[in-house]
Amino acid sequence: MTTENTRKINAPFIRALLDKRQCPAPFHLHELYGWIDATPGKERKATYNSVRDLANAGYLIVVTGPFGTGYQVSGRGMTRPGLSEDERRERNPVRNARRRGKGGPSTRAARVGMQAANTPTPAKVNPSAQGETVEQFEARGGKVERLTAFWEQAA
Repeated sequence: MTTENTRKINAPFIRALLDKRQCPAPFHLHELYGWIDATPGKERKATYNSVRDLANAGYLIVVTGPFGTGYQVSGRGMTRPGLSEDERRERNPVRNARRRGKGGPSTRAARVGMQAANTPTPAKVNPSAQGETVEQFEARGGKVERLTAFWEQAA
């Protein structure tokens, strides 16, 4: 795609071209590349992806035969119609409200603070009786075994 001739090759573009050409016979991708004068690389990849999307949506039929894989216009409309801008806004009001800063916390600090508010506090441990010292343990008849540290062993 050159910088002088930038165009967006997508499914609506391919669909408009096929509607204008009114091709009832199956066509190959290389024919479509020639019709739109697609350069190798990004334009051809975008064209292939758009044709694949149109086939998945039911606008094109994949035809296989002795001539290879081709595509034919099905004559049906798109099974997944595009949404208008208003319908798109209505579809997910929570996400759009968050983007506009109206629905809930938008900063990380606010979200973390909200998570901290919902986290239960740990149960408080009752302080137990004071432990005994080594001398008290030995006085009760306990036996203490002393292990030498590695720096004491080297000396």
